[in-house]
Amino acid sequence: MSLVEFYLVRQYTSPVTNRHYVTKGKLIDWNGIDAHIEYISDETERINNQKNILELNKKLMISENLLQAVISHSGLFFLEYDVQKNCAMLDEKSQKELNLPRFVENYVETLIRKNIILSEFIEPFRKLHHDLKCGVREAEQTIRVLLPKLSRTSWVKICYTNIFDEKGTPIKEIGTGQNHDRYKELEEQFLISAKQMGITTWIYNIEKRQIHLNNNLQDNYGLKSIINNVPDSMIARKIIHPDDIETYRRMHEDIFNGEKI
Repeated sequence: MSLVEFYLVRQYTSPVTNRHYVTKGKLIDWNGIDAHIEYISDETERINNQKNILELNKKLMISENLLQAVISHSGLFFLEYDVQKNCAMLDEKSQKELNLPRFVENYVETLIRKNIILSEFIEPFRKLHHDLKCGVREAEQTIRVLLPKLSRTSWVKICYTNIFDEKGTPIKEIGTGQNHDRYKELEEQFLISAKQMGITTWIYNIEKRQIHLNNNLQDNYGLKSIINNVPDSMIARKIIHPDDIETYRRMHEDIFNGEKI
């Protein structure tokens, strides 16, 4: 009698070798004799890899949940930005205060089109994301945005960290946004007080070796609002007295190295 052929697949682990095997057998008609043929394969590596992947996914999920909890408690905006596709995944705070969905296609221009980015900050906002696409490791920008749900504007410091593939191509950016309203308020109060007391002030970006000047310094010395390559550029412009050049250089090196002056 001819039998219908079918396979029976079983998986078992040897208590002796602790290795994983898969058997695949079927009933056959072998010259009129009912017979069973079976193949055995060692699947230890594949099964262990599957277990490792599942365990890793669990750990990643736990880590992501912990990260989301920390970010939520810190009051930061948080997003994942795909620079190649120009799309972003927003956290709950960003969705709520910016009145946006979780996934935002054409992220940069969408925020501009919805008037979330105030007009004077549109080009810096575009440049920030262009720099990310060009491969900078980190980028930041302080801009003013509209919070539709709260019906007011707010200063936000945006910080990005770029993630690269094995070829060095940027694939994803992790971004945070920190409310800077109080900082800007204190900065404005300080500048007003300094002006009333006749104190000259400016802002020094230590990492970029860049000075941001106020209007008085621009007018008095005929300078642009931003001076790069400090202190060399200030010395080259002969703003620093020759007798004070070395002291001026040492002061900036001390600042750059984190020392008090």
